[in-house]
Amino acid sequence: MVANVSIVGWETYEALLRYPVSHPEVTEAMAARGLPVGEPEGGWRLGHTSSWARWGPRGNLLEPITARSKEEFQSLPPMTTSIMFFGLNWGGESPPVHGQDWENFHAHGHRGDTSLARAFAEATDQTGFAAASYMTDVFKLLPTKSAASLDATVRSEEKAGRDPVGRCVEIIRHEFSVCKAANDGRNPVIVGIGGAAYRWLAGRQRTEGRPPWPSRVSEAMSELLQDDAAAAVRWAPHYTFGSAKHVDRVAAISSILREAEYM
Repeated sequence: MVANVSIVGWETYEALLRYPVSHPEVTEAMAARGLPVGEPEGGWRLGHTSSWARWGPRGNLLEPITARSKEEFQSLPPMTTSIMFFGLNWGGESPPVHGQDWENFHAHGHRGDTSLARAFAEATDQTGFAAASYMTDVFKLLPTKSAASLDATVRSEEKAGRDPVGRCVEIIRHEFSVCKAANDGRNPVIVGIGGAAYRWLAGRQRTEGRPPWPSRVSEAMSELLQDDAAAAVRWAPHYTFGSAKHVDRVAAISSILREAEYM
């Protein structure tokens, strides 16, 4: 690990874990779609919707990233906000009512999460990048079965007078500000995992010759980075099983880890 990569302290860990993300529009949307309405005791927090790029042994995936006190936290392997990896959103139809802290990207038995864990483990071995990077989604508490159905759901929500894009942009602003502050004031490397997450963050599609795809997410990202998001945002292959070759996923993650080391 080179000195350039800042290591997260307890205060940053808590600021990301405990930030409230519950919103009346979420329960309204679930009710409007005829889905079960509920949330964890005390409401949804950012810790329910994000995580860190480290996985424990099968059956205890969250062990190396979970701490309930400062003393426990100090015993964990290092974490960093020098990179922010973004998935798109939760899969499925409704948020789980009993979410665990940092469970996103760490679902037991999920083939995509397993492929992601394998790719990060191998990329870490190749690069020596020991700290676990921060992971989150572009859209929180807006689960859909696919990226295409997310676009349709966003349009439907906006037609109903709700603003899922604006709601999620405000959460991203908080995440970015906390991550940047913990990275000694330097911008984190922003990574979209998969074409859809990349498109929302970068305001462009990866396929050459396709028209720009600006959104309020990419506009906010350009503002936060003080740079053109289309040039600054990085891409990594999606983690759905079969969506990319393992070797390509490892190569992309390794390249990003090396970039963060020397920023």
